[in-house]
Amino acid sequence: MNPNVNAISSKIHFSRIDLWHSDTIQVLDANDTIIQTFSQNTHLTDVWSDYVPGRIVKVKLTTSPTYQDWGFRVDDIYPASEEPIPRAFVSGIYITVLYPGQVYLNGVEVANAQEPGDYRILLPGIGTYTIHIVYQEYTQDILVNVTNEGGVQITYLPLVVRE
Repeated sequence: MNPNVNAISSKIHFSRIDLWHSDTIQVLDANDTIIQTFSQNTHLTDVWSDYVPGRIVKVKLTTSPTYQDWGFRVDDIYPASEEPIPRAFVSGIYITVLYPGQVYLNGVEVANAQEPGDYRILLPGIGTYTIHIVYQEYTQDILVNVTNEGGVQITYLPLVVRE
């Protein structure tokens, strides 16, 4: 499978094809349609296949049990992704509110918790955020840091009596 999620077609590179007698190598698409066939008595190095629609390229080797040769080696795919596949990251967290209260993200109200329950707080991306919960008699802050590496650090600060 081509790692380039934007690839509309792909081709593979054979560093070596070494077939004998009735051997064949078929290059197929995801639906098993044969795109290209390398047949008997083929001895090649440094060969690109024809383009195959989509990101999936299948290779099928058929060989005779009476004659033997080396086979093939695939060592590349094109177009390869220019950038690495992005890591997963945290886009939100759930907080459990045990009493009615208002929930703020960096000073903006994001939830009015009328009753106890779990509330999802969406995070805009990489950065540091403060979740501020205002109960009737207390407040609590939760610090959330979403890192460039896709990780998350959460720090729960103690309840503070409201004045």
